[in-house]
Amino acid sequence: MPTPPQTYPHLSVWVVDDHPLMLLRVKLFLRKRLSCQFRGFTDGMDLLEALQDSRPHLLILDLRMPGMDGFQLLDRIREAGVRAPAILLTAQSDALGEALRRGFDRVLGKEFREDEFVETIRAVVKQHKLDILARAFLAIPFHPEFSLVADALRIAAAQCSIEIIRGDDPTGADEIFQSVRGMIDTCDFVIADVSPHLGSACNPNVAIEVGYALGKGKTLALLSREVARAPFDLRHLRIHAYDPAIDEPRLAADFLGWLKELNLAAGR
Repeated sequence: MPTPPQTYPHLSVWVVDDHPLMLLRVKLFLRKRLSCQFRGFTDGMDLLEALQDSRPHLLILDLRMPGMDGFQLLDRIREAGVRAPAILLTAQSDALGEALRRGFDRVLGKEFREDEFVETIRAVVKQHKLDILARAFLAIPFHPEFSLVADALRIAAAQCSIEIIRGDDPTGADEIFQSVRGMIDTCDFVIADVSPHLGSACNPNVAIEVGYALGKGKTLALLSREVARAPFDLRHLRIHAYDPAIDEPRLAADFLGWLKELNLAAGR
């Protein structure tokens, strides 16, 4: 079964163009092909005023407009503290170099095709990870028996627009834990496999990472292949039970349902 084209219903795109028909065209493509939220302005000052109440994820600005052009408008937007990536709309074929120097990510000609427009938006979304709703640190043993679980979690998380962060060194050296603490600090929540491992109620490194996350007030999403043997101090928390004997697609489907139920990426 083919994978449906990715859409971004959470993505707020603000567009400024003094021609209402161009605004209507951009709105149509954003909503029809990408399911984005659209907010249009015919004047840059109106956008600057709107920034007092909310912020966009992505900007599309016309170059030639009365009063304030696209370059000047982007300067004002940056002065307001907004760092959203920006696309320049222009009929000038030689505007690319100046646009990149002035802080734009891409340039679109005014006669853009629908597919060209969509692919440009997708490229900027991918470059700036605007499709990511949340980031989760994965606390799981670096042992071959957990490789399938880690892979299935990554698959499930990607389908929820959750980026998985994991320490890339299986050792327990102090400098590694310092790095791990930094990762946990920057993540929205922690996914931890607290299954028994090598005779312990839980892998010691995972236990340390979970303890640190609890101390920092991070939300925990816990799972285990043997919930009844979970560490005593975690038994009051909800722990998702999984079957390590099933294959990766079914395990990923199980984790996907679990993550959707937790709804940890909502509202970011």
